[in-house]
Amino acid sequence: GQFEGFGAGNQWGSLGGVKDVDGDTYISAETIAGTDNDELKFYTKNTSGNEDSRMIITNDGLIGIGTEVPNKHLTLNKDNATLSIHDSQANNIASTSIELINGINNEFDNNELQCGWKISNSNNQYIITSGSNNIVNDRFVIDGVTGNIGIGTEPHIYQSLVHQDEFKLNVVGSLNIEGDIY
Repeated sequence: GQFEGFGAGNQWGSLGGVKDVDGDTYISAETIAGTDNDELKFYTKNTSGNEDSRMIITNDGLIGIGTEVPNKHLTLNKDNATLSIHDSQANNIASTSIELINGINNEFDNNELQCGWKISNSNNQYIITSGSNNIVNDRFVIDGVTGNIGIGTEPHIYQSLVHQDEFKLNVVGSLNIEGDIY
């Protein structure tokens, strides 16, 4: 594959590729000589000493990590695959989130007639939030310390001087149950 960039004499030109010194870590722009497949493949050496394709950006913009044939914008494929999102603040305002946005505005709570969702971990709580028309509602909250759950409200936090009992489930709204409760 060929890459372009500044080369000898600070002149724009073609680079033969991007490789480390011993050639076992590199980026490939073409997989078959003479074939214009317009993709980038990233290779590194594995623990057995062989080179492995680690990531690909396909000609239609799909990204695959652990696969050479991604079928979504981002595809992760590996045994026990994990996506890690880390806020490294060492205080009680650290927060990590995934936003699922529908509509033309790039904010989960700012699209008319369409509901966006946010899944977040903040202040020892796991929260599923919905938003639309600039209105945000926490729909489901789990307290990380007690495991208590709030649906449509915050989870009940037991205070021995105020409450006689601790409620594991706190619901604001009606509850419809079909079947037996044991």
